Amino acid sequence: MDADVVAMLMEGSVVSLLNELIVHRDLAASRGEIGMIGETARGLDALRGTIVQQQRATRALEQALDSAQKRAGEQEDKIQQLLRDGKVAEMKFEREIEKHRKRAKYLTKQISERDDRIADLQGDVYDATVTIGRHNALSKAVTCLRRPFVHLPQEIVHAILAQAVCPMAFLDPTIHPGINSALSLDLQTRVSFGLVCKAWRPIGLALMYECIFILRIGQILALKEVLLSDNSRGELVKSIDVSCIVPEGDHPPEIYLELLNIFQHCRKIRSVTFGSVTPWNPYCLKIRGDIALVEEPGTTHTSVEAILPLVSNAAHMGSLVECCRNLTYLALWIGSSMDEKLSVVAFDALETLRLTIDCEDFAIYRAMSESWSLPCLKNLILTETSVWRSDTNAGSNDSYADSEDDKNSEEAMKHRESMLAKIGPGLRYLHMRPMRPCIEAEDEREIYGVDMQKLLDYCPGLEHLAISPNCIAGWPSLSHPNIKWIDVWNLESGINDDADAYAEGGDLNCFNPADFPHLRGTRRLDSRPEGLPSYIDWPSLLPPWTELEDTGRLHILLGIIVRQTASAIYRSDTIDIDWEQELVLDFEAARYHSSSDSSYAPSEESSSNDSDANANSDADST
Repeated sequence: MDADVVAMLMEGSVVSLLNELIVHRDLAASRGEIGMIGETARGLDALRGTIVQQQRATRALEQALDSAQKRAGEQEDKIQQLLRDGKVAEMKFEREIEKHRKRAKYLTKQISERDDRIADLQGDVYDATVTIGRHNALSKAVTCLRRPFVHLPQEIVHAILAQAVCPMAFLDPTIHPGINSALSLDLQTRVSFGLVCKAWRPIGLALMYECIFILRIGQILALKEVLLSDNSRGELVKSIDVSCIVPEGDHPPEIYLELLNIFQHCRKIRSVTFGSVTPWNPYCLKIRGDIALVEEPGTTHTSVEAILPLVSNAAHMGSLVECCRNLTYLALWIGSSMDEKLSVVAFDALETLRLTIDCEDFAIYRAMSESWSLPCLKNLILTETSVWRSDTNAGSNDSYADSEDDKNSEEAMKHRESMLAKIGPGLRYLHMRPMRPCIEAEDEREIYGVDMQKLLDYCPGLEHLAISPNCIAGWPSLSHPNIKWIDVWNLESGINDDADAYAEGGDLNCFNPADFPHLRGTRRLDSRPEGLPSYIDWPSLLPPWTELEDTGRLHILLGIIVRQTASAIYRSDTIDIDWEQELVLDFEAARYHSSSDSSYAPSEESSSNDSDANANSDADST
């Protein structure tokens, strides 16, 4: 029934059925069949409700059909996408297969080549085995041969490399300053040793840090930062030279503390120098070439002099080296008057003390003798400002000025005696030379000489004496029972009235054997402005007891040539000088005689050869 009804509903027969029912109702009504019509009407209403329900069901079925069709479309799209993905994966898989096929082919080829290489190596191993067997057999047969070492010991390498650089004692920052100077080139050589290989690095660092020159104020902070970053660097420092020349007042105030920090980190330091031992006096510079005028710069001699007031005073320098109790060498440039007491310091290992007094206040001698303990001091080098007479005219009769000059000279002598009275008994070497400004030829001022005999009396064990006649009163009337060697700076004209006579050499051979019973020899030292640089103490660096050949010995270092003979030390790379007037001991049975030594006057050929050698060495260094 449901199927028929649905079919009728689907075919549109509902309307025609209703129409027929209505016609039958009207017909029945006309015939009086009212009851049947009522039933038919109720059945018709029920049928109408059924039709409505069937319509609702039909709409639900249509909606379900639409949803099913939509899901079917989506599933079909997914199926198509899966088919496409499958094709892409199939193509990719085919490419991977092809790639792996090629890789397998390449590896097969490599394996084949390596098999061939292994076969070759096996042949080499066999040959090497045969060779080793022969070598072992030979080693057993020849037992007297020593096995060669692979690496040299570090000590031998250090000794070899040390021969390629300038010895520390010959380093002089005052010769040819600048980045192209011999000192700078020597430093570059030391640095390069540490860059060769890992094994050479410790040796290169040791050579580079053994002697440090602070020539610019900016180096102080840089050196402190290096020592703070690596504490082991401070252990390598053996010598520090603070020789800055800086404009006065143009410096940071903490430089003094930075220097103190540096000394505290260098626990093995043995040598300290404050200030250049060569005075920078612009009036001593010779005008050459196009230079028409040299003006005096407003500078100080040391980097520490401009840090605090009077810091060039020995009291300030002494406070810096208080932490360096193991010093064996100490050089101080005292550029200011003594207005403070020195702190009590014991330098138990100090053997050499060098003082450059750039002022006329010699109270530093007494202060040192009272405050410093120097039990091992053997060598004393004094460079002093000459005490000039007040009058600039030799004929002046100003008695007051003369009395003041006499008083100053006597006071200076008392200070010298106070120091030598304490340290003199232990001295073996004494070097005394005046430091004076270059004067004009017409300047006739005189200087007060030093009573050298009094000072010698305080030094009974003295063996080596280096002096300049310019600073000695009553030259050459000296005597000493134990002196063996005397070095004399040749006199310069324009200093004393008798300078010309001394320069001719007539009275230099005046040492009486009765005055010097143990004297073995004397030497002349080159004191020309272009002669021996005064930064280095030449008498002690090249001692007179050195064994020499007949022609002497040449020292070609740091761009200069110094000749050492048995009777002189002079610079041979500057202008010619007549060295024929040699020191001769004028007494019978002399142990030493230098009259046969002709090395003072080299021939023109040898001079030209020396100049060529010097030029070649300069060219090689650049």
